[in-house]
Amino acid sequence: GTQEGLSRMQLQTGKVRTYSLGRYDSHRISCLLVTRKGTVYAGALRGFAVYDERHDTLRMLKDRINVSFILEDAANDVLIGTVDKGFYRYRPETRQFIHYPTIAGQNTIRSICQAPDGTVYLGSNNGLCKAQFDGQGRLERSEMLFQSEAIYGLKWDNDRRHLLVGLRNGVCIFKEGGERPEYILRTKVRSFYTDSSEMTWIATAGDGLYIENALVNRFTTIHKGRRTNAVLADADTNLWSAFETGLDFNGTENYERKHIFNLKQSKSTGRVYVCVWDDGL
Repeated sequence: GTQEGLSRMQLQTGKVRTYSLGRYDSHRISCLLVTRKGTVYAGALRGFAVYDERHDTLRMLKDRINVSFILEDAANDVLIGTVDKGFYRYRPETRQFIHYPTIAGQNTIRSICQAPDGTVYLGSNNGLCKAQFDGQGRLERSEMLFQSEAIYGLKWDNDRRHLLVGLRNGVCIFKEGGERPEYILRTKVRSFYTDSSEMTWIATAGDGLYIENALVNRFTTIHKGRRTNAVLADADTNLWSAFETGLDFNGTENYERKHIFNLKQSKSTGRVYVCVWDDGL
């Protein structure tokens, strides 16, 4: 996802093609989802779009919404969080949208997570909400679980049966039936990452990179004081850390003074792709 639209790279040739949103004044893509069936959805500043493989184009499905987050749920529906327009459910089989103008009184949804029992947790500008839906997608009930600053990341920990919540001012653990969330970090969160051994990593804005210590249910830190955008443990167990001032590979600095903001490894080729701000891929 780029400022100019959806970019697609052919791994064999390295050629990149970018698909714009046509008549819209902004083509910025904020988030991407690849479903279990391989369909690619794009959340954009001007709407919600799908890559149409048959016609090789990016097609807008719903405009006039600013999409902040998209997630495929257990029923293969696509859950869509927006800024100021509430929450949407898209049903690919019927091409139907269901609109929920507010969830527990909140109309800006910045993160979504579904627990194994089907409960949907939603991070809003003002705290954590949860919602339960029937088989037809109708909202049965919703409630605000706790109030806080904006929530940008949610991750369900199935082993410990709790929710990791990434806020503007830290990371907390929320347990159903508990009183207040328990803060385990007091720092601004950029992203969560879970590696192949199910270890959780947390990239922060200025406080380094935190690694889960499963023995004591706490996090230890490396790269203290650095603004971390992303982290990747590749298939050969190498550790890649993306900073605003370079890339660390197993303790060795690369791309100094470059702003690295994302990392991805190709499952088919094993190559690691490094996204550099204003300098390409």
